[in-house]
Amino acid sequence: MAVTPTAPTTPDVASRGTSFTEVIGANGADDFLTRVWGRTFAHLPGERGRFQSLLSWDEVNAMLQKHRLEPPRLRLVRKGEFAPKNAYLRYDGGRVPFVVPEKLAERLRDGYTLIIDAVDDMADGVMRLAEDFERVLHEAVQVNLYAGWREQQGFNRHCDTHDVVVLQVYGKKYWRVYEGGRPHPLKDDIAPNKTAPDKVVWEGLLEDGDALYIPRGWWHEASGVGEVTLHLTFGIHQRTGVNLVHWLGDQLRASTDFRAPLRRFASDDERREQFAKLRRQLVDQLDDELLARYFAHHDVRARSRGWANLPWSVADATALPLDARVMLAAPRELHIVRDADAIRFDANGRAWQFAAATEPLLHTLARGPATVAELCTAAGDALAPDAVQQFVADLARQGLVNVTGEPDA
Repeated sequence: MAVTPTAPTTPDVASRGTSFTEVIGANGADDFLTRVWGRTFAHLPGERGRFQSLLSWDEVNAMLQKHRLEPPRLRLVRKGEFAPKNAYLRYDGGRVPFVVPEKLAERLRDGYTLIIDAVDDMADGVMRLAEDFERVLHEAVQVNLYAGWREQQGFNRHCDTHDVVVLQVYGKKYWRVYEGGRPHPLKDDIAPNKTAPDKVVWEGLLEDGDALYIPRGWWHEASGVGEVTLHLTFGIHQRTGVNLVHWLGDQLRASTDFRAPLRRFASDDERREQFAKLRRQLVDQLDDELLARYFAHHDVRARSRGWANLPWSVADATALPLDARVMLAAPRELHIVRDADAIRFDANGRAWQFAAATEPLLHTLARGPATVAELCTAAGDALAPDAVQQFVADLARQGLVNVTGEPDA
């Protein structure tokens, strides 16, 4: 049976419009994934203010003050040109960078766009939404921030080698999306992709609360409209046939024939015989289940973003209080197999097996965060409270759940 974890965050997250499904909007995730995803762009209007709970300006200021950011993670760009880092950073006592607030503000007043990469590592709301994207899309996600105050463009017309979902958090920005160019370009492609198409297929204002999906390889450009604007770009690298072939090559390392050297200096008959063996084994792998095996392989090996669980992961199990809040840390749905005495599933890169009595606890966690006391209630008569505490502590030590809350003094 499949147990699909919800975003491990506070219970009111869905009401704030910060799940993948709510980002996509009225037609729903299934329609988007089958009709739009990887195929065409989509403008996704939404209610004003629906993304503002993801990231506040105080959080942006805290990133700039408390994190030692520098290029390429922190950048200022205007019309495709980057400001030199000494124009807004200082290095006191060595190589540790500090933002100089007055210099940063001056550059932004001059029309530069502020870019902070991987803000999902620094803002809880953004991280939770990124995790929900990952659960739905089965791919890793990175979220970058773009903020500007003037009408200048940050980047000129360009295309990305990954899919992007843009969320307009504050203000508005004018976008153009173009049709044409090299289909499905790769990061390390064998042919250039430098000719920008001219045919505009969509242009308009992306306003606060709107979203925009742009598939890999679709050219686009955005410019300010003379007022403050901040958007988040969720970057997703979909797996391709090239990735599949690389993975299949790794699987063939199990074959003695594929590990053997190619017989360059053998006779023609011997070389044909060797190639025939390799071809037979390769064709045997290309069955109708190959894609399912490939996707399952990567889903099992997907790792959570990691939460140290201190002090609980080191403390005695009985130290875990009943009011401690627990969140499932599996980045993909759990496919649980149950027999008479045990349940088994794969997650976070390893195989797990627990007593069958723990299954209700996992179902409870899949629905969202729960306290240890709530898990005790879910266990009913099958597990005593101290056994539930022990079970949760074991999961925390192994990184399958995150525990939040401060220990008693």
